[in-house]
Amino acid sequence: MDAMGEPSRSQADHYAERVKAHTCTPEEQAGEFASECPKCKRKTLHQYTEECMAGCAVPPSTSRAAHEGSRSLARGGGAEAQP
Repeated sequence: MDAMGEPSRSQADHYAERVKAHTCTPEEQAGEFASECPKCKRKTLHQYTEECMAGCAVPPSTSRAAHEGSRSLARGGGAEAQP
């Protein structure tokens, strides 16, 4: 028996079954600290990979710039915040 209480079932099989049972929105897939996608205007740029989880083909330089801009604004930065 495995740790999940089922005989000879791999952890990957168990995870695959759980994924089928629950579908996530692109916003959920992007993570808690996701950024807004410049194409679809949704908070779907993945917090680590900076890929749009809604399927937009955003060039890395564009997504990185958008990501850094949103982080700066979240910290209270930006041109208007400077004296």
